[in-house]
Amino acid sequence: MRRPAPEASTSRYSNGGPPLRAERLSSPTSALSPRARGELRQPAVHVTTPSGVDPYPQMPPAARETMCGDTVPSAPSRHSLPFLPSPGTPDSLRSPLIIFVVGGPGSGKGTQCRNMATKYGFCHVGLGQLLRQEAQRRTQRGRQIREMLLQGLLVPTGIVLDMVNGNMLSHPESRGFLIDGFPRELQQAKEFERIVGRAPSVVMVLDCSMETMVRRVLRRGQLEGRADDCEAAIRRRLETHYTSSEPVLSFYQHKNLLRHILAEDAPESIFARCCSVIESLQ
Repeated sequence: MRRPAPEASTSRYSNGGPPLRAERLSSPTSALSPRARGELRQPAVHVTTPSGVDPYPQMPPAARETMCGDTVPSAPSRHSLPFLPSPGTPDSLRSPLIIFVVGGPGSGKGTQCRNMATKYGFCHVGLGQLLRQEAQRRTQRGRQIREMLLQGLLVPTGIVLDMVNGNMLSHPESRGFLIDGFPRELQQAKEFERIVGRAPSVVMVLDCSMETMVRRVLRRGQLEGRADDCEAAIRRRLETHYTSSEPVLSFYQHKNLLRHILAEDAPESIFARCCSVIESLQ
């Protein structure tokens, strides 16, 4: 895998192998009786979302059977299953601007999104922050997400879409959404469009070198005490990012939605470039 040279001013994306993927999360059902587990078995094998999407498209029947037995939570919820969209999702998200802001860790996505949200009155959906908050919960899913973050792995698409969609639907009055750190892989991009019924309005790409991002994230880790901001984890996250981002950027390039922004400069200069992109949409 090719990494950007330290002196480079913009990031480069590798043509390496597939991104690292985390295993599907599961929950124990020790509280369920054999009969209760048996009653749960059949519906889960044929489950679809309200929009007709199979949330387990690549899961073989044997794995579904296992999931319907000892790994199904005793009280299934929207937080314990792959993404199950609301029937009203397409209508409620059809009109507002939806802006994806992507870039490696330390590229400045969160800072710029917060600034843009304040200026334009948009809703900021920070995927990284949502995942870190979930990782602090004393739940099985929280513990597993925490391990994925520490190892620099991608969190499963179902969980990511559940968090993003849930936050967007909780702000139906918003005139626009700034979603930073999403999509992280091609499957997320395609599933978002299938479920929401539309593509984003634009995709901002914050470009900067790997060494710049490592330096920024190390400084952030020292200031905020974030366990996933150690250098080894940062470099693993960057490797995963470059590998998984290549098909995502190609996907949106073909739709003419990409807007590259040089993110090596001072935050004020980067912010001015981001504002120019937004104002070109209005």
